[in-house]
Amino acid sequence: MFFRKKFSKIHHVTGVSYPRSGHHLLERLLGLYFGRDFVYCPTYTRDKFAKEGRITVDMPNTWSYNCSIEQECPNGDHVHFCKNHEWDGRLVPKISGRRYLVQYRDFLPAVVSSFDQSLLNNNVASRTDPEKKFRTFARRKAKEYREFMERWVVPQEDGIIRLLVKYEDMIAAPEQTFEKVLCFFGQEGNIDRKRLRAALLRVPKNTIVDSKRIIIENSGVKEDRVIEDFAYYSPEFFEELEKMSRVA
Repeated sequence: MFFRKKFSKIHHVTGVSYPRSGHHLLERLLGLYFGRDFVYCPTYTRDKFAKEGRITVDMPNTWSYNCSIEQECPNGDHVHFCKNHEWDGRLVPKISGRRYLVQYRDFLPAVVSSFDQSLLNNNVASRTDPEKKFRTFARRKAKEYREFMERWVVPQEDGIIRLLVKYEDMIAAPEQTFEKVLCFFGQEGNIDRKRLRAALLRVPKNTIVDSKRIIIENSGVKEDRVIEDFAYYSPEFFEELEKMSRVA
């Protein structure tokens, strides 16, 4: 357990992430760094809050995925960080002056990880001809990725306060990236680097191996997947996907 520490006021931040871009890795890091002072989206953590006696407002009774999509976060007055993906034409509203932490990653590793996740959730139907299913899935995801990048990552005048966090940067330079995140949450000038480094070393890894979800405790921030090891990797098809997902 980390010792108790007095933090600067933690800002409310809306998390908007392309799937499989490290949102929950970042959420776990923030939880380790801030401890009990950090309140994450209750649609994911209600049971934990209940056991700790921390439900002080009317939090959702059921897991309501993307509860703030197409509307302002209903828990923004007591939650520091929430999660949204954009899909099926449903968009997260851009509210002028609000803070948005936008997470994304290179498309090819994202789509491979998303396909594994879909298999785990049984969202890709049967496993008959899985390579064909992957190719259909990947082409659809390439369009979604391009639209996400155009809306959230390409520079534009939309009045919001935005921090871009690329997954590859978080893996290559975790300390520098996490420090920027903490500043975005209002901790400028009050960052405990010893505490920051301890969180980076202790954070567990939630991953998928052989279509099963596993948690590796004290894994730390690192990437150990090689995209060429994917069962349906094809240099020609992945080059096609790269072109399809590219923002003009």
